[in-house]
Amino acid sequence: MAERILYAIGHVRAEEIITKYLSQYEDKYEFIGSVVHRDAIIPSVREKGANIVVIKEGLPGSGDIFKIVINLRLNFPNVRVVFIAKNRKIGDKMLANLIAYSVYDLLYGERITTNQMAQLIDSPNKFRDVNHLLPQIYKNLEIKNEA
Repeated sequence: MAERILYAIGHVRAEEIITKYLSQYEDKYEFIGSVVHRDAIIPSVREKGANIVVIKEGLPGSGDIFKIVINLRLNFPNVRVVFIAKNRKIGDKMLANLIAYSVYDLLYGERITTNQMAQLIDSPNKFRDVNHLLPQIYKNLEIKNEA
């Protein structure tokens, strides 16, 4: 069964490029639409049955983007959120909070490419891929990689 992708990035050309990149994986992804306003994310996920939602932090709208993501995580626990953040720093509260709510598919920075977005959609992150973004509370904690 194909993963159903909903875009909430507000950039048609980027959506086209990502879709073209991912279409090389025959029958793996289905592109079910896009929204251009934050307030349309939750209703669209509910109506269209998205499995993956790609959200850009700067998407226009009055709703708090973090609250929208938390709403998704709580009410649609099987929906994967791919979050495209602004230029944030390691230890940033927003990034740390997203990770705390199991949003590991994060990209951040001044220039994020469509190639980076497509690759992240196709290759989801795990906690170990983003734990460096958390505040360094336990600086002397020894973490063993047993995977």
